[in-house]
Amino acid sequence: MINTERGCEMKKNKMGFTLVELLAAIGIMAIIVSVSLFLYVNNKKTVDEKSVMINEESLLKAANLYTDEFEDEMYWQNEDTSTISCLLIGQVIDKGFLKNIEVTDDYKDKYRIRVTKSSKGVNSYKFVNKTDCVIKDTVAPTLSLMADKYTSEKNWSNSSIRITAKASDKETSIKYYQITDNASIPTSWIELKPTKKEFEKSFDIDANGKTTRYFYVKDEGDNVASQSIDVYIDTIGPKFVSQSGQITESSLPPATYKDDNSGVKTVKYMVNTLNSAPSSTNSSFIEKTNASLQCGTTYYAWSVAVDNAGNDSDVKNLGSYFVKCNTSSGGGGGGHSGGGGGNSCDTVCKMKSNSEKWHETSDPAEKARLHEENVKLASSIGLSEGGNYNSSTGQWSDKNGNKLYTVTNSSKSSSGSGSKSGSSGSGSSSAANIAKSAINSTNPVVKSIVSKITGGGSSSSGSGSSKSSSGSGSSKSSSGSGSKSVSKSSSGKKK
Repeated sequence: MINTERGCEMKKNKMGFTLVELLAAIGIMAIIVSVSLFLYVNNKKTVDEKSVMINEESLLKAANLYTDEFEDEMYWQNEDTSTISCLLIGQVIDKGFLKNIEVTDDYKDKYRIRVTKSSKGVNSYKFVNKTDCVIKDTVAPTLSLMADKYTSEKNWSNSSIRITAKASDKETSIKYYQITDNASIPTSWIELKPTKKEFEKSFDIDANGKTTRYFYVKDEGDNVASQSIDVYIDTIGPKFVSQSGQITESSLPPATYKDDNSGVKTVKYMVNTLNSAPSSTNSSFIEKTNASLQCGTTYYAWSVAVDNAGNDSDVKNLGSYFVKCNTSSGGGGGGHSGGGGGNSCDTVCKMKSNSEKWHETSDPAEKARLHEENVKLASSIGLSEGGNYNSSTGQWSDKNGNKLYTVTNSSKSSSGSGSKSGSSGSGSSSAANIAKSAINSTNPVVKSIVSKITGGGSSSSGSGSSKSSSGSGSSKSSSGSGSKSVSKSSSGKKK
């Protein structure tokens, strides 16, 4: 028979571990992990020690090479019967004697290489803690400050300035530095890790005005070195203060500016006809306060100041001025300089009025009178018909060749004010052509009529000229069209 109870018991044991079995398994695993961890740590320590030994051996060889080259620059001190010096690990690495070996900053700061020179001149090298290799350093580091641009009270900068500090220590190394704005030795320092035999630091100054910065370094022997530097920075343009008076036709109101840093270097002025501020860098700004203004025009005055650092102020409007024409008086002075007294604009405006009347009238005698009056007016302001009048255009100009005025109805005639022009009121071009045909006609009847009208000649203008004249004695008449025309003279006419 089959024992069914035993079969059931065996099946039940295959379902899992008992508590005793589980605890035994955990214990065995713990023993295995402990042994493995011990072996790992021991092996890692051995590897690290070998690595350190390799690194130290390489560093000692590098220290030997460094000493051979820089022995005269190293600081040596006597100790018992030997002379010793302490090398920083960073010192050796920075000079390029040790390559392809990584050394942490903590390692550099913690250890030193002690170099011992025996009486026989043989050097020995040993790694020691930095506390076991102390040099009696009594000499302060060397320190210099240099700016990227030169500044002074007479040479201001309009941008920030970069300062570079360079320090070195022959005996030990530089451990701390600090930047301040006062001459007192700092109570708090910025620590260098690792310490350095040579140290360089750059910083910027952008404060307006005169600024003094102090730079401090301290070595491992607590020796302090300091340097200061003055910089002059001005990034703000001058400010407008006031103006004296108002703009006139001959002068501008002087403007006053102030600048709290580099000071005002110059004040410039401009006059134009636009009621909008020009650019401060406009080349038309000049350092003069006199003005030369055209008559009958509104002008606007502007000023701008420049400080000693090259900064421009805002453009300031000094007011406007309309150059009036007061024909009740004449003379020179003002915008168009000349002889006489009074306001030259009055004279120019009177000349302009005469020129406009000259274009409007058809009377040769009136034209001649207006021209002669303009000649006299021009003379009163230092101008002459020969030097300032263009007979071909009828235009008057000032001593600089600038047009005195523009006649609004000048399209009626090619002449500005003179009498050396034909009779503009003698008729249209068609009438002139008819008259020309009549004069040149061979018909006896037409000739008889022309002879009666002209009194036997082509025309008599009162000047005795053989051909038509406008009353000024010129030899030919243009009649506005350039043809020979028959015109009636204001005097000496024969019927």
